Formats: sequence, C-alpha cells, structure tokens
Amino acid sequence: MSVFATTAETRERHPDGRLQTPYFKANYATVKEAVKRHAKSMGYDVQGENDQHGELFLKSKRGHIIATIIQVLPTETAVDFKTQVYALLGLKRPQKTILTLMAKLKADLSFKGSGLHP
Repeated sequence: MSVFATTAETRERHPDGRLQTPYFKANYATVKEAVKRHAKSMGYDVQGENDQHGELFLKSKRGHIIATIIQVLPTETAVDFKTQVYALLGLKRPQKTILTLMAKLKADLSFKGSGLHP
C-alpha cells in the first residue's frame, strides 16, 4: 500500500495479513448492528443500507466506507471493507480507518479468523 493511496480494502487473499477478510462467530444482524455502532462512534453516518446485497454505505466529512457483510454459515459472518478518504494524499489513513474499525469489531464480537475461505 502506498502512502499516497486514498483508498484501501480488505479481501480474502490480501498480501497484508492485517487486511484479510475477518470472520466472526455471529449472525448477519448482529454483525451489521456492530458495524453501524462502531462506525458511528468513529464519526460515520449510515447513508445507505442494502440487506439484499449485504452492504452498508457509511459517510463522514473525511471519507466513506462501504461495508459488505456476508453470512457464510448461520453462526459465521464475514465483513469486507472498502474505504476512501477525501484528500489529495491518503497518508495511510484508509488502512488506519479499516484497522481501527476491525479492532473495535474484534473486541465486541467473537473473532473466528481472517481469510478463512480463499
């Protein structure tokens, strides 16, 4: 990841292990509410919600986050994030935003692992 990048995202096989898709031992609704609650505590407001596709659009003055929540099993749910900061230089803020949100989720929910289903 470049220091100049204004976007960052998580995925199953991300070269940076910290940005691999996190899995939680919880259902879709529980994870969705946790993402919304923690994003709000970070200054993001929910601008769009689509349960059919499992997506949340979270926006602040500094940038936005698209959270994709996928229930793999009844007790296993994955969350992927794509974030963008509204600045000329990212200065690793997109990655820091994702890592902060993931840390809050890991502290709140039962974390199962990262990149479990490549």
